[in-house]
Amino acid sequence: TKLELIYSGAQGAFRFMIEEEDFIIGRNEEAVDGVISFSNKISRKHCLITKINHNYFVQDLDSTNCTYVNGTRIPPYELMQLEQNDLLSLADVDIRVKLEKK
Repeated sequence: TKLELIYSGAQGAFRFMIEEEDFIIGRNEEAVDGVISFSNKISRKHCLITKINHNYFVQDLDSTNCTYVNGTRIPPYELMQLEQNDLLSLADVDIRVKLEKK
């Protein structure tokens, strides 16, 4: 299973292809795997995408402006499973979830 995170908005567009077990998203280029630099509401280490038994989960890393899945806030350090076409919101950045099953 592969996970693709797609952003397209006022700040341009990007996509993260995630195949590894752990993928950290945030603003600090030295500390994360996926950098989102255009929003100062994104924390240095904002959230972790983790793969467990071929499923992907997101975990908020106690970020300042929270992580949401389909509008529901995820409590810090709790795992929330990501499904096809979910809307993953990191502070003010909305990212579409695409899952590719093998």
